[in-house]
Amino acid sequence: MTIVYKLNRDHLFQTLSDIFIRTNKFKKLRLILTLLSGIIASAVCYLFKEFLTKYYSLLIIIFIIIAVMILYFLVCKTQIHIQFKGIIKKFYEKNDYNYVFLPTTLELTSDYIKYTTEHVVTKLNWNSIIAVYEIVDYFIININSETTLFIPLDTIINKDLFISIITNNTNIKIKKEYPRNWIYCK
Repeated sequence: MTIVYKLNRDHLFQTLSDIFIRTNKFKKLRLILTLLSGIIASAVCYLFKEFLTKYYSLLIIIFIIIAVMILYFLVCKTQIHIQFKGIIKKFYEKNDYNYVFLPTTLELTSDYIKYTTEHVVTKLNWNSIIAVYEIVDYFIININSETTLFIPLDTIINKDLFISIITNNTNIKIKKEYPRNWIYCK
């Protein structure tokens, strides 16, 4: 089976940042930053306690601190999403990873996967595949060498055949959920 495709930069960056938003590391980071914002708001209120207690009751000050934490919790997701998208762009725009966006031919045989671009020809052993995900518009294949293949779903003519080739050769089930342990994708 042969698949020919070319990745769209913006669409891939959006997908990767969406994956990051759903990881456990992002959820922990968001919680830590929210708690930190509460601590900072409390410290500011403590520094200005003489001024604040003249005009406001303690209950209103606590309400302000909680409101700051909730507001930061809501804003934090979009801010980190935008910043992470910028990090991904910088990472993939290096010359080392520029080949990802070149026209690519993927040939699936019984022994290996042959990955071909203008500059790179690689034969990947089936045993080197760690995990396969079907997410949004991509099949994402994680490989031992910390490489990730992104295959757009719309380029696969026979999706069932592709899935059967992958599962028969690797004995790995294709996961439909987001990978929870990624920091970033290489």
